Amino acid sequence: MFQQASSWAQANQKDLSKALCLALIVVCWSACLYQAVADLLAGGTPYRQADWLINNHAGFIRRGLPGSGILLVADGLGVSPLLVLAILQAAVVSMFFGFFTLLVLALDWKAGHLLLIVSPASFVMLWLSDFDGRLMKEIIVYSSLASLVYGYASGRRAFVGLAVVLFIFACLAHEASVVLTPAFAFIVLTRRARPSDSAEATGAIAVAVGAAAVSVALALVFRTAPDAGGVCGELVERGIDRSICGGAIAWLENDLGMARNLVAKLAAEFGLERWLLLYALGLSGLVVYCLHLSRPLAALGLLLGLVICILPLYFVAIDWGRWTNMQVTSFSLVIIHLLLQGRLTLRREVHPVVLAAFVAVAFLYSPSHVIETSWGVAGELGKLILH
Repeated sequence: MFQQASSWAQANQKDLSKALCLALIVVCWSACLYQAVADLLAGGTPYRQADWLINNHAGFIRRGLPGSGILLVADGLGVSPLLVLAILQAAVVSMFFGFFTLLVLALDWKAGHLLLIVSPASFVMLWLSDFDGRLMKEIIVYSSLASLVYGYASGRRAFVGLAVVLFIFACLAHEASVVLTPAFAFIVLTRRARPSDSAEATGAIAVAVGAAAVSVALALVFRTAPDAGGVCGELVERGIDRSICGGAIAWLENDLGMARNLVAKLAAEFGLERWLLLYALGLSGLVVYCLHLSRPLAALGLLLGLVICILPLYFVAIDWGRWTNMQVTSFSLVIIHLLLQGRLTLRREVHPVVLAAFVAVAFLYSPSHVIETSWGVAGELGKLILH
């Protein structure tokens, strides 16, 4: 019976892998929407909501423009800023997952493509295993890249325009988003070019670079908030509990030196060598995937390039799992773009045993959004069963 089941699984590997991929995307999408509603009902959290609600009402501060906009909308409608934020988060999350699902469906699916989506630090595995990693601001820049890839794959320019708007929003919301400017530009430059859209492409890149430059300038000029209490006070006045201010808002008073010291402390406590081994394990599935592509060295070069682009973030913030997730998610979107543009193909299938091994690793191990590790999705399922 086992041999029959094994033979059936191998014969249906393509359909099973695609079904698993889509199922995980839907489950993760649902989990993120659930998190938005749960956080709204709980009155918000110090990071998942507070970081979005940083505002300029008590003085200009980095990341403050989007939060000020949320407060203005909430005041205009006479509702809580948390309600406006929950709707915004749900909308951005749904845009990303919607576009990503459409891109997966557009692929000439092969079982090996599963390694692009199911790896330890992919958005699916990280957000299902680490609740604190959900609904963070990088979802905006992910939505921008996904919209851009879908716009070029479908030939619908409106989605390219949406991608540009989302990229501006992402850069103003969090300066870390600027590290994906090269990924944005690369996707534009490697589209199936038409003479009529050269000006559009140049404009898209120019706006993205400009938004990144403004974001960096604001982060350098307004590095700290002299009094985070002013930012918090605007939220308390609108009925939000002061406890929400103990995370991202309170951190505004700390400078870059404090951030670097905290990174060094936690990295030493966890063990840098241990983390690097786990990091290599987390990316190993993507390396194997690259070796099965029609241009393996080019694909590996892209992976290395994105790793280098995002590397500076590891020195200034402890959210190492988030930064690794940015590397993996942006790489997946860039590779999907190249596959849909006909610039890459999966020249041969990944062996079923190898594929199963890497998928098992993805379920058993995932980096935490900070400098920690977890037992991944399998660990979270175990907790549910035991409780």
